[in-house]
Amino acid sequence: MPDRSDSFVPTVPGGVLLLALLATAIVLALAWPPAVPPPVVPATAEATAFSAERARVHLRELTRSPRPAGTTAHAAAREYLLDALRGLDLAPEVQRATGVRRSGGMLRAAAVVNVMARMPGTDSSAAVVLLSHYDSVPSAPGASDAGHGVAAILEAVRALRAGGPLRNDVIVLITDAEEMGLLGAQAWVDEHPWAADTGIVLNAEGRGYTGPVQMFRTTAGNGRMIRTLAQAAPYPAAVSLANEIFKRLPNDTDLTVFEKAGHAGMDFANVHGLTHYHTPLDNFDNADPRTLQHHGGYLLSLARAFGDMDLASLAAPDRVYFSLPVLGMVHYPQAWALPMAALAVLLLVVVAIAAHRRDAWRVTGVMLGVVHLAAALVLLPLMAIGAWHLLAGLLPEVAWFSHGSPYGSGRYLLGIGLLATALYAVSFVSVGRRLAPADLLLAATVSWAALAVASALHMPGASYLFLWPLLFATAGLACWRPRAMHHPFALVVALGLTAWPAVLLLAPVIEGVEVALTLDRVAMPVALLVLGLGLLALQIELLRRSLGPAVPGLLAVTGLAVLAAAVLGAGIDSQRRKANGVHYIADLDADAARWYSLDPAPDEWTRLYLGDDPERAALPEWAPAQLIGAGRVVWQRPAPVLRSRGPHAELLADDPTEQGRRMRFRLTAPPGAHSTVIRFPGAPAISGLRIDGREVPPDALTREPTLVYYAMRAEGAELEIFAADRAPVKLYLRSNILGLPPTDDGAMPLRPDHLMPASQLGDLTRLQRSLTFP
Repeated sequence: MPDRSDSFVPTVPGGVLLLALLATAIVLALAWPPAVPPPVVPATAEATAFSAERARVHLRELTRSPRPAGTTAHAAAREYLLDALRGLDLAPEVQRATGVRRSGGMLRAAAVVNVMARMPGTDSSAAVVLLSHYDSVPSAPGASDAGHGVAAILEAVRALRAGGPLRNDVIVLITDAEEMGLLGAQAWVDEHPWAADTGIVLNAEGRGYTGPVQMFRTTAGNGRMIRTLAQAAPYPAAVSLANEIFKRLPNDTDLTVFEKAGHAGMDFANVHGLTHYHTPLDNFDNADPRTLQHHGGYLLSLARAFGDMDLASLAAPDRVYFSLPVLGMVHYPQAWALPMAALAVLLLVVVAIAAHRRDAWRVTGVMLGVVHLAAALVLLPLMAIGAWHLLAGLLPEVAWFSHGSPYGSGRYLLGIGLLATALYAVSFVSVGRRLAPADLLLAATVSWAALAVASALHMPGASYLFLWPLLFATAGLACWRPRAMHHPFALVVALGLTAWPAVLLLAPVIEGVEVALTLDRVAMPVALLVLGLGLLALQIELLRRSLGPAVPGLLAVTGLAVLAAAVLGAGIDSQRRKANGVHYIADLDADAARWYSLDPAPDEWTRLYLGDDPERAALPEWAPAQLIGAGRVVWQRPAPVLRSRGPHAELLADDPTEQGRRMRFRLTAPPGAHSTVIRFPGAPAISGLRIDGREVPPDALTREPTLVYYAMRAEGAELEIFAADRAPVKLYLRSNILGLPPTDDGAMPLRPDHLMPASQLGDLTRLQRSLTFP
């Protein structure tokens, strides 16, 4: 049995020093330059530099109001872009087309207008494409999504023009209808001749309103891209873990379209501030200029680097990569992941055997340590879930958001994390009476070794997260000899530094998981925290010996104080708005209409539509269940049919074919329609479909396809279907019109400043009808 009465007793200064080392690692992980946006470069900077102050002139003009495709504000933004590009001595062009793409289980189409310009290179083999989109969702001015990207491109191009010519062409591509399903990008890749010249795509996106810009996704064969990013970008922030996760999510960006067409590229986005995403709060005043500076730093530096590179030989084997303070971006081939994991396991075995020979651990102790870690991995995330549910009930905005992220969500994660750490430390003291610290550390390293091997096999881009903390924790185990240590401060420093990789790598991932998945998934960041604490067994033991119960007590008090301050500071105002909404739906066939709301309760604004005593029930059968979920109860009230002009389909031709019939329709939508849904309920099998002359691939069709057509032109759209037989064809049409009709008394009430639309589409009028063609 290990000897618990060794002669080494750390002093209070030693414990304080160890705490300082760990705290320094946390600060470096969360506050070094790539972890926060860089400082803004002023407008007085040299012409070849990127200045967010200059770029914000463009951002202000682009974000004066929401600019969904097909609206007057959208057209005004396009004209501004064309004028800005002409002001840079470029010859901009527009591409007018119909974009068609299958996305989210349905076909999507839109009349799109892409904006583009080209800077010729001296000896171009392929072009660098600077990509973003200029449309926004109807409820948001879109400063971050993607006004930052567009403004950054304009300023980056100005800086490029101020320097010498590049070897490769640079294509400015500002797409349309990204928010509607990447339709502008799809039309450009499918139809525009410049698409064939694409060498690499640099796509600037945004979610939220602030934070550093992460390079979160690359296309396959990213080796040379990653090396260039590490060498050229002034503040590179990127982890291959994000790339692995994104590949497994249903999310897409415009880069997805280019990737499927075989083009190389990288995605860049800021992701902090989900409460502002797709809401009126994503506006110019809230947009962080430092985030814009970070966007521009990437685009300008990488445009120059790739602009002077032979892009024909860009592809190279994928790499593992991550960012560290001082060292910058660390990267190596993915092919090394499994051998390095195997080497780490081998080193752990060697160090564990040596530690066992000096009686530092015992088998039963490690087994009990595994049980302790497993219990902590179950109980502490459960505690976090309970704590969040309790806190959520105290926060006025949470019930009204669909995403589970309150304003200032990081404060709640910090408080819950401190409480979880305090409880872990208390449990450590309890089991520490029977177990040596090496027992607990070895139990954790065995778990980390399994994760390192599993990730190297199945998610090599994520393997670094488990490999490097494991290696340094193994080093900590190798130097754990308190009974033979005559220089206790040397031991404190050694163990402090061996803990740094775990802290430096895990801290931003724990924060990033919360940012990406919200506090509704708080169990995941807390589970990662527990895994990290398992690797800090030796450090926790030294703190226990130095400072006694002061550490868990201090952690608990600090955590409670953070949570109390966050809750007391919560509230609804013009900068922390509550999200609410009302929709109007009318069935023109049934001559029936309803006001309805998905909100948890009526409020002072929604009652103006719902009345003082709204019904809480499922909508009538004529209302499509997919709008709100089958059988879901909502607040509602009967309404008069206030508009008689709904979507319409005119049969232009009906010709027999060998397989059945070919029918050609002219579809029209009422004024202000954001989208029109076309369904074929009970129709014969659709064997072919053309939208504005563009043929839909057969593998994109289903038995009863659903088509959503966005931003339909005033003259309408042409739909051609090929049916399998001569049976009658029924079309179900529903137009979603931006805004609401007047209330019963003819008023158009404005929302107070402390409220905002709950849906990214804002308030909607839905008009539906069905037509049957024999």
